[in-house]
Amino acid sequence: MSCSRAPLVAATLSLLTSITAARAQPAAPGRLGVREVAAEVLRVHHALRAAREDIAAARAERRQAGLWPNPEAEAAWSDDLWFAAEGERSGSLGLSQPIPVAGRLARAREVARADVAISQRNSAALALQLVADAEREAVSVLALDRAIGAREEALEATRGLAQISARRFQAAETSEA
Repeated sequence: MSCSRAPLVAATLSLLTSITAARAQPAAPGRLGVREVAAEVLRVHHALRAAREDIAAARAERRQAGLWPNPEAEAAWSDDLWFAAEGERSGSLGLSQPIPVAGRLARAREVARADVAISQRNSAALALQLVADAEREAVSVLALDRAIGAREEALEATRGLAQISARRFQAAETSEA
């Protein structure tokens, strides 16, 4: 089970470029929260789609595992037209059905059931890993967004203080130092 981080990070970043809502707060209209990002990643991730297809294939194999093999038909025809042309002809038709013995079909069904369970568990593990990665990336983007907001507020406060100091200096209340 390998999933590359680059598409996941790119998808997460593209989904979260405008997020400023906290995880506990509901997402603002038009913005995605952490849970929405995780749901979107689960919906569109290619490895998870492939895992779902593996489950469907395992279920189809399970359905087929308990069936008898197909019967085989044979047909043969021969004559002596190209040799002596004495009118000799022969033909045969055959039908054969392999019969499974010693519980082979039951064992095949058990193996197929196990394959379905393994495919489902692999898919669930992949989904958990994708959700964890998506939430981690979403939270890191939210943290960066909040840090940018805090820096912008600090910059705005510093500008305000600089304006107040400039007005006080112009009013001759303080020295420039």
